[in-house]
Amino acid sequence: MSEVKLLSQVQVEKGKGSDFIRKLIRLICEFICPKGYTCQELQKLIYTYINALRDCYKFEPKVLDWRQFMELHRKYFGENVYAILYDGKYHVPRKDALIQFIRDNWLDKRRWLEDVYDCDNFALSFKAYLAEIGLINACGFAVGEVRDAKTNQLLGYHAFNVLSFYDETGEIKMVMFEPQTDEIAEIKDGKAIFRDKYVYIPYWVEY
Repeated sequence: MSEVKLLSQVQVEKGKGSDFIRKLIRLICEFICPKGYTCQELQKLIYTYINALRDCYKFEPKVLDWRQFMELHRKYFGENVYAILYDGKYHVPRKDALIQFIRDNWLDKRRWLEDVYDCDNFALSFKAYLAEIGLINACGFAVGEVRDAKTNQLLGYHAFNVLSFYDETGEIKMVMFEPQTDEIAEIKDGKAIFRDKYVYIPYWVEY
């Protein structure tokens, strides 16, 4: 279809992160959605644009083998939080590129639907989206409990993410990530505190 040529209009924006994505979304809304495309045609167009998005983020990953990545996990969680590693090698992105990716993604704007699209779906979607766009697999899907930071009362059970990145010094770190709000929290003693209110304590993490 002729509208596929629209891709050439946004290619000049590659590498500009948010500006590129805003233009991409505007083009999709103005030129693609009202045209009466079939579901199959829309799927093809979506994947065409996803391939273009890959050039926006300079993740420049460092690669760890599974043993090195397991050691990284144990550094932050010790032996008490079980880790499931599905891959032989893990691609760890630059911190600034990961932060830009988080700012740009629209997952936190999705509507929460009980049992249908709730915490586990948000966490799984972010993990899959990072792999789809950035070819980054050093993102964990975590399941655990949430407690009140002041009273230690159990508030419930939750799914969230564990992110890995390397900073400007080259040090590789892990943090916890809440995909429903795009909040990041440091890991201390295997847990993290969000908003000074909620303590996230994972039972296991799948990488």
